[in-house]
Amino acid sequence: MRYLIDGYNVLHRMLQGRLTADTLESGRTHLTRRLLKFGSYRHPITVYYDARIRPPAGVPRTQKIGGYIESLFVFSADDSIKARVRKSNPKALAVVTHDRDICSYVGKAGARIVRVIDFIEWLKDEETLDIDPFEPPEKYGL
Repeated sequence: MRYLIDGYNVLHRMLQGRLTADTLESGRTHLTRRLLKFGSYRHPITVYYDARIRPPAGVPRTQKIGGYIESLFVFSADDSIKARVRKSNPKALAVVTHDRDICSYVGKAGARIVRVIDFIEWLKDEETLDIDPFEPPEKYGL
């Protein structure tokens, strides 16, 4: 099963409102670290981030991480997730979001909906370190 993740939707909930323009990069890094422990070749992950104008400076629009995570900066994460569901076998997809419109669309298409709060709990179960995303990675040997 491939996981399609509404990136900023998950980050807002994961970081409990501490996600700001100044913390976007560290928040994305934090999520990626956790996803590296969660995902696998059997369960690849695509993370969609809204980038209405362009991705952050120095960050490619598409990035492969760890062989099974794909990070995409797209004009609209919502529209991109819906398009992926439309073009794929929905039964082979799990969509992580709490956006009502996306949940309605992918649910009707037959994809599995994973609530953000449940997904964050799964990530915590996979986490062996209690990482603060606002600390430098070196602090944790990463």
